[in-house]
Amino acid sequence: GMKAFKCVKMTPEAVADDPLLSGKSKDDRYFLFVSRDYSTVKCIDGGKMKAKTTFAMMEKFAKKDYKGSLKKAVKDTLKLLLEYDKINNAKKVLEQKKARGVKAAEEKKIDKELDELADRQKKAEEKEKKLLTFELKKA
Repeated sequence: GMKAFKCVKMTPEAVADDPLLSGKSKDDRYFLFVSRDYSTVKCIDGGKMKAKTTFAMMEKFAKKDYKGSLKKAVKDTLKLLLEYDKINNAKKVLEQKKARGVKAAEEKKIDKELDELADRQKKAEEKEKKLLTFELKKA
């Protein structure tokens, strides 16, 4: 989900000097979410700093500015990563079989399966390009 956001690490002094961000938290650790037009600033700190809360805030801010659903993009990205794992594991197994030495007919079958895996890899890469592109609602 972080692909939809620009993360900036700031020192406490830099935050204190910024009129938009200063005074938002009394805690030492916190995340500040700032809208693209700088009109909204939300803070997550202390006991609220949990993955679920942080992702909910990311969804809220993404919904304002981007078309589509951040949650769906994250789920689809997870599916894509699992597909990459399956492809790589299958390639590894086939290449190990081939390296051990097999008959010519078996080698042709392995080569065919490797070609099919290469096609799956290309499709996954095309899907990845689409997933990691977030389109703004207002250009």
